[in-house]
Amino acid sequence: MLTLAMMGLPTLGRAQTGGVVVDQAHTFYNLDTRTQNVDDQYKTFWQLRARFGVYGEIPDRSVLKYVVKQGNNVLGRASCQSILRAGAIAGENPVPDLYVNDCRTSREQMLGARGQLTVEWTFINGSTDAETVVDTDTITIRDAPTVDVGNNNRPYYPRPYVDRNSEILSTVL
Repeated sequence: MLTLAMMGLPTLGRAQTGGVVVDQAHTFYNLDTRTQNVDDQYKTFWQLRARFGVYGEIPDRSVLKYVVKQGNNVLGRASCQSILRAGAIAGENPVPDLYVNDCRTSREQMLGARGQLTVEWTFINGSTDAETVVDTDTITIRDAPTVDVGNNNRPYYPRPYVDRNSEILSTVL
């Protein structure tokens, strides 16, 4: 990767302090939604589902966690069950990587926010318990209109989704 960077070619990793590099090719966000009747109106809430990874000098017991913010307002938090792969299995690259799949904010943190949100990832070193912010992503939550098919095709509650174009742009940059 260093050679690619020296040649001026784009890379899919972002170097961080402490020998940890963010794997941008592994970063992905999605929503789990739930609709509730609040004051005789349907409102849709969501919890963020994230996939994220880092590689480099990663000690055992290291963990990844994230915070979802809108401006300075903290909306939700998640500590992720992290999987450390040695990488040297079956001739793979011997650089260890730590990744999370399907890491969600808790059901108690059903969020209703729309617009631009910030997801701040923190790496917790398993040897020293030192916390380092390794990445900050901006995602956009939008609403897609839906139709109540069972009732004369009348408009129904909107369904939130993560705008993928914002993810692609941040990965390329």
